[in-house]
Amino acid sequence: MRIILLILFSLNSVCFAKADFTIFAKDNLPPINYVEKGVLKGFSIDIINEIQRRLGTNEPIHPVPWARGNKMVQLRKKTIMVTLTPSDDRKKVLYYLGPIAVTEVGFFSTEEFKGEVKGLKDLRNEKVAVRGGTHTERLLQKRNFTQLQPTGSITQNVQMVRSGRAKFLADTTVQTLGTVELYGLPPLRKVYVLEKTNLYIVFSKDTSQKILNEWKKALTDMKEDGTFIKIHKKWLKDAPPPMQVELLEA
Repeated sequence: MRIILLILFSLNSVCFAKADFTIFAKDNLPPINYVEKGVLKGFSIDIINEIQRRLGTNEPIHPVPWARGNKMVQLRKKTIMVTLTPSDDRKKVLYYLGPIAVTEVGFFSTEEFKGEVKGLKDLRNEKVAVRGGTHTERLLQKRNFTQLQPTGSITQNVQMVRSGRAKFLADTTVQTLGTVELYGLPPLRKVYVLEKTNLYIVFSKDTSQKILNEWKKALTDMKEDGTFIKIHKKWLKDAPPPMQVELLEA
């Protein structure tokens, strides 16, 4: 019996090597990553799980509120998180691997909104609900938006627009529409697109080059053998999958 237990332990050690990092995922950004009935799921979760399967690791993915996750990956050592959009300031403290999804920063209002938005001049002085501390908020601050209404979630942003406390909400399109669909929120109308952007897997700056290279190769292989496209279509339907692989840093 003792010999059998030792053999089983050895086999388990071979199958799943202990990884030198901790993985976090934002817990409320469907369909990319979210918790439903206590289970963490979504597009990026399937991507991370497949990468780990190929590398022989099986580290759990810990759900965290997005604001806490943003801070943790920048301050905590040996950390991986999904997902973030790249920005010049964050590239100084993070590595970005991807892209794994293409999206855009959009402005939304209620379906009943009948106005016409031709440019930022039609939005700049209106109340805009936005998740505080995000890439979107920084973009709007740089463009001199004076009536930003920071919140903690896309769901809160939708509620603010529906109640009239904000005229628009601004966020990434795929996650805004995913939130509306998953939680059965009132439909929104997209009125303006600020910019195209991508979503990446991010690594704390102390991540070893070995780990970065392994994850980059695994993601590259997935895109080349069709696995990535299959997962992408499952969650993001007919959206175009990004097929390039890059590792971004300052």
